Amino acid sequence: MPSYAEPQSGQPQGKPAGKPVFGRRIAARIIDELLILIPVGIMFMPSLTSAISALASADVGSPEEARANIEILKFGAVCFLAQALYGTLLESSGMQATIGKLMFGAVVTDPNGQKPALGAVIMRNTLGRLIVNLIPLCGGYAVGLFRADRRCVHDLIGNTMVRARASYAAPSYSQVFA
Repeated sequence: MPSYAEPQSGQPQGKPAGKPVFGRRIAARIIDELLILIPVGIMFMPSLTSAISALASADVGSPEEARANIEILKFGAVCFLAQALYGTLLESSGMQATIGKLMFGAVVTDPNGQKPALGAVIMRNTLGRLIVNLIPLCGGYAVGLFRADRRCVHDLIGNTMVRARASYAAPSYSQVFA
C-alpha cells in the first residue's frame, strides 16, 4: 500500500500533502458551488425568473418555451465556465486549493503528493467536471468512496488527488499566483 504522506523516490522534495480525503472534499465542493452559484444566480435573476414563468405558461414546442430553455441553458453554461475558471486558477496556484478546500484543510495534488501540473488541473476542472456531473446520482463523486486513494472520476481524468493539507498554516495571498 503506498504511503500517501511522502513523495515517491525521484519526485521533487517539496511539502508533500497528507492522506487522501473524501468527506471534507464534498463539504468543500458545496461551499465552492455556492460561491459561484449565488453571484451568477443574482446576475441572471431577472432572466431566470422570466424564463421560469414562460416555461410555466408556454405551450409545449412553442417559441416561448424554446427561448426560456435557451435562457436556462445560458445560466448553466455560465455557471460551468465560472466554476472551471475558479477551480483552475486556485488549484493551480501556490495554494493548490479553492476557498472551500482551504476552509476544510484539503489540497489538490498529483498522485505523488506534489503540486499538480497546470494541464492536469485544467483537465480536472473542465472535461473531468463535465463528465462527473453527467453521471446520474452523483456517481462520479461516489466512485471515490470505493477507492483507497479516494479519487473521483474527475481526479482520474486529471490525474490528481485531494488530500489533507500537510500544514494547516493559511497560505499568504502572494501564493495565489506563485
